[in-house]
Amino acid sequence: KIVDVFRKTGQTAPVFNDKHLSWNWKWAREMYDTSRKMDFGFMAGSSLPVARRMPSVDLPWKSKIRESLVMRPGWLDGGDIHTIEALQAIIERRNHGETGIAWVEALEGDRFWKAMEAGSWEKGGWDRQLMETGFTRSNTIQVVRENYGVVLPKIADLKRMAPGSYAYRFQYRDGTRATALAFREKERQGRILSDTPITVRMKNDDIFSTLVYLPYYSMRNFFNPLVNHIETLFRTGKSPYPVERTLLTTGMTAAGVESLFQKQKRLDTPHLGIKYKSTRKSTFWRT
Repeated sequence: KIVDVFRKTGQTAPVFNDKHLSWNWKWAREMYDTSRKMDFGFMAGSSLPVARRMPSVDLPWKSKIRESLVMRPGWLDGGDIHTIEALQAIIERRNHGETGIAWVEALEGDRFWKAMEAGSWEKGGWDRQLMETGFTRSNTIQVVRENYGVVLPKIADLKRMAPGSYAYRFQYRDGTRATALAFREKERQGRILSDTPITVRMKNDDIFSTLVYLPYYSMRNFFNPLVNHIETLFRTGKSPYPVERTLLTTGMTAAGVESLFQKQKRLDTPHLGIKYKSTRKSTFWRT
């Protein structure tokens, strides 16, 4: 209906679309292509990429990285896009920019726990140290064993508290690897964590890490940074950061859900060969 008005009037206006472009990849691609064909400002995405971080850091521009990981409570599709886009906003800053996704593989049930125990990408899992670092960054990690303070959860703790967990493993076209972990608990009160830590393994083996900080309980103002960027879109007619990020993460989310639906089949993603450059200037809410 929006573009129908544009066509009838011969005039356009900037458009913001919250979260992913669509659950349907073909519709998402059509939305992006239409914005380019009609030449109007188009911005989309989650509030997480531009929210505050603890610590207030970004991946150094043109970093050389090997692997990355993000974790969050499990929420299929609607939560996945937040998780994946928060990670993407950081690793798109790597040395040759974004190159797109080669394949995706979803894991749940026994395959998920075997992958976690494997402890490395090469063995079908993910870098365990990245996961452990993520837990230490969490601001909401729960007590996982009675009569203990907050300790690093072991795999047995995670199995007990979050038996329905799942993961998406993404292989980028440039060889970069990424894992999105979703801890799906028995009940909300038993959550392992409620926030979004992100960790990155650099080429030199150092680890970059930060926490996407959403002040749920103190002050629910985490949408403010996104509104600030939406205002910039409306004032200038241009998105402050590439809408291609959300086009890609929309496709990543859809492919991950489809992999789960197809019984955790690894899916090649030739349609996700989306290349773009990040903005050098960080766009998250710095403190």
